[in-house]
Amino acid sequence: MTGRGAQDAPGARAAVGAVLAALAAGCGGVGTPRHASAGAGAPAPRSGGASAPSSAGVPRSPAGLSVSAGWRVSLLGPGFGGPDDLAAAPAGGVYFSDVHAGELGLLPAGGGTPALVARDLDVPEGIAVLPSGMLLVAEQGKNRILRVDPATGAAVPWMSLSNPTDLFGVDGIALAGAELLIPDSPMGTLLQQDGAAGGPSGEARPLAVGMRRPTGAAEVGGTIYVADETGDALYAVPGGGGALRPVAALPEPDDVSAGPGGTLLVTCLGDGTVRQVNAATGAEGIVLSGLGSPQGLAAVGGAFAVADEARNRIYLLAPGAPEAGPRSS
Repeated sequence: MTGRGAQDAPGARAAVGAVLAALAAGCGGVGTPRHASAGAGAPAPRSGGASAPSSAGVPRSPAGLSVSAGWRVSLLGPGFGGPDDLAAAPAGGVYFSDVHAGELGLLPAGGGTPALVARDLDVPEGIAVLPSGMLLVAEQGKNRILRVDPATGAAVPWMSLSNPTDLFGVDGIALAGAELLIPDSPMGTLLQQDGAAGGPSGEARPLAVGMRRPTGAAEVGGTIYVADETGDALYAVPGGGGALRPVAALPEPDDVSAGPGGTLLVTCLGDGTVRQVNAATGAEGIVLSGLGSPQGLAAVGGAFAVADEARNRIYLLAPGAPEAGPRSS
């Protein structure tokens, strides 16, 4: 979520910081200034990353966004209060949480006028769609997870989280098979609720500790990838839990999703970009720039919905000529 969790949670480890520093030195350009103006253009790609947008043969959207070669972007819908996290709807379309309006909405497939799903939520954030079609929604204002019936809008408590800090509460959530992944943002840990897809099953157990503010997670090929927003890092965690492995140093990553060709896509608040990351090597580069506050990211068919909270828009980012991943320099 936009900069509201900018305080560091306790427990960040010096050893992890050292590894990230080494990663940064190897990537070059990790010190890209944060919060660059949206119209200033994209920073240069890091070593080994995909080409940054340029004026030569790179399409621009009507909104002035820049995409790298091999990608295209279109507007799915404007005029929201503040779209944040996203999830693909089983019957088509995209669920989105609106943090300013306190609502959950459904944007139809192909865009158009959104339908109201639920209202009167206290800073709704992450969304997970259960096999039954019911929704789990992270309510940051009360630091808990709700179950929402998309047919009626009825919301009931699913799980409450502890937060003895003065930091903002839970942010993104995700399903990994039958398990619910919960980046416990104020506590700097990654939690898992076993068997959540079948119904509530008690307290969540920790899978990894030592992050500053984890805000998004995705399971890809048995490995869990976690965006640590104020830690400026993307981590890998073994599926059963264990030590953090730094994957890439990124400017305020907020959400992560499996990308094309075995890569990862990550929204970065620090410079208003979506980046493509090689999960094995950490090589990464910009595929979309010029966003005001890129938040949620969700795979929708072969494309990816991206929420821009600052500009009240949801975009569709799609590979125009799919590549295996970021090109090596």
